[in-house]
Amino acid sequence: MALYEVMLRSTYAGQECLNVWNYTSNELVVGDGPAFGLFAAFAGEPTGTPASFPASTVLARLQVMVSNSYQFNSLFVRQIYSSVNFYEGAFVDTFGLQTSGEGLSPTNAFGYRTTRTDLTIRRGTKRFSGVPELASGPLGVIAPAFLPLANALGALMANVLTYDTGLAEWDYVPTIVSKQKTIGPGGSVSYDYYPTLAEQTARSTTGFEYEFYRTIRTQTSRQYGRGR
Repeated sequence: MALYEVMLRSTYAGQECLNVWNYTSNELVVGDGPAFGLFAAFAGEPTGTPASFPASTVLARLQVMVSNSYQFNSLFVRQIYSSVNFYEGAFVDTFGLQTSGEGLSPTNAFGYRTTRTDLTIRRGTKRFSGVPELASGPLGVIAPAFLPLANALGALMANVLTYDTGLAEWDYVPTIVSKQKTIGPGGSVSYDYYPTLAEQTARSTTGFEYEFYRTIRTQTSRQYGRGR
């Protein structure tokens, strides 16, 4: 089994926004092929003018939810515990299909959390900046028109992704990992993958769903001047 990390780098209102997902796969092909397969299933190659992601991908579902001020920058896929299985693609196109009009502050976000499948592992969460004003109803309740879009994104984030090589199909299973807390010099705290795949696998879970919050969430780490 292999454990993967998918990192999306985006920019909104001058702030860098990072979102991370994990997947596991039984494909143990040597080289960067499986990492590219996950990249293709998750984002694919944007096409058209203005550009859009392939309709079956996670980023296509996100693209139709966010403001047209939200910029997709790059996607980096890497196999944890490997130095050769990785793939990074930059998105340099001007994207379409996003919602026109004014957007909210970068601290406002669409929010998700996962269901529990293992009580020893905390829920996974997602926060996406770039919320259009049209998506926010009275008191910050998500406008009804955006609920089908949000539910479609949540469903796809929980689904097994598949890449067809032409000879075989590679599957990538959404995974929540519990990382180890590390205290560094001066008391700095970080959360890191465990030293071995076996240790990390024992602290990982699959088979969950994503629950969408029906109100606008906040992400204080994306305040102006801070990013992330």
